[in-house]
Amino acid sequence: MTEPSRKLPDFKQSIKLKYVKLGYHYLITHEMYLFLLPVFVLIAAQLSTFSIQDLHDLWDQLRYSLISVILCSTLLVFLSILYFLTRPPSTSSPAHARFISWTSPATSSMMHANAPDRSSWSDPTARGHEPN
Repeated sequence: MTEPSRKLPDFKQSIKLKYVKLGYHYLITHEMYLFLLPVFVLIAAQLSTFSIQDLHDLWDQLRYSLISVILCSTLLVFLSILYFLTRPPSTSSPAHARFISWTSPATSSMMHANAPDRSSWSDPTARGHEPN
């Protein structure tokens, strides 16, 4: 008896491409958290094994090496600033949506048309209104 050959399922038909793109977007958006999570878990595991005496000894060693503490702190601040400056801006905020709606061509021409009416610098006779 011959066994019928088994074919792999057609993933292109069973999984919608938009969900693959959405998952990839979530992965890329949160990559920093995914990379730092194991590091934080390892640090927490190491800190949980410390006793009070170990922490006291560590404090004494760091107190006498002020230069290394300053360098590490400076490096941490620099890397944090670098991370926040290289992130793409969030386009899902309500303020961004309002800004985009205000910068549409129709809104822009409406704003330019209404600007003299709203400003106190305009001449009321130029718009056909008589002065009070």
